[in-house]
Amino acid sequence: MNEETQEKVDFKGLVAGLATSAVAVLSQVELLLSGGPTAQPASAESQEEKLSPEEVQKRVRDGLAGARQLIDTLAVLEAKTQGNLMAEEQELLSTALSELRLRFVSLSNRSVSKQEGEAG
Repeated sequence: MNEETQEKVDFKGLVAGLATSAVAVLSQVELLLSGGPTAQPASAESQEEKLSPEEVQKRVRDGLAGARQLIDTLAVLEAKTQGNLMAEEQELLSTALSELRLRFVSLSNRSVSKQEGEAG
């Protein structure tokens, strides 16, 4: 790879990359909770079989844990860069964290409600 084709990595790119990864993980959790295509096995021979409720719960828990780790990483960046960012960078980071936290809490609550509904 030569220098012309390499993209410059900067703070905004780092934040955007971490936030995009968190959104992807949370989207998978959302699909699992809604019974969407992610709640189906990937292999062609078992397309007709749905994942068991226990497997869905496990994948939801794992997904939420992964999303939390990404959100926590962004929070560490915010804490460690406090007072050292340009206004645009601070706004990007704050907005990403706020939106990700709201979505995380919403999906966590949906997960708990779904587990309670299946148990009851």
